[in-house]
Amino acid sequence: MLEKLQEIIGSLLGEEAGKIKIESNSILLDLGLSSLDFITLVCEVENFFNVTIPDRIIWKFKTVQDIIDYIEDHT
Repeated sequence: MLEKLQEIIGSLLGEEAGKIKIESNSILLDLGLSSLDFITLVCEVENFFNVTIPDRIIWKFKTVQDIIDYIEDHT
């Protein structure tokens, strides 16, 4: 799961997937995703993992681990 998230985030940032760390403190600040990139990330996660993430939950994601935890709890 981490590898796929790294791949998705890396493609949005134009970075190598391996540079995306699970322990990054903030998806938006540490990884440098814009709000639009973040929404794109969430849409790609929903499509790939076949999960629906409600709008009220999206902005609670702070780390890559938060996304992984959500996916694990809802698939």
